Amino acid sequence: MASILVNAHGSAQVKLVRSVLKKMGIESTVLSASDAEDIALGLLMSKVDRTKKVSRSAVMKKLASKE
Repeated sequence: MASILVNAHGSAQVKLVRSVLKKMGIESTVLSASDAEDIALGLLMSKVDRTKKVSRSAVMKKLASKE
């Protein structure tokens, strides 16, 4: 199985694309902007280098400087 992500501009385009997919017998799901952001974040997280570690104190110091 393969997936395609399409960014439609407006509800009319969404309806058109979904109707074409339905006629072709292809299942589709509409994602909210939040769902799309979650997927993108997940993809970025899967590609991150997890071999380097940062101490808790360094993280807390950085967070404190943002206030």
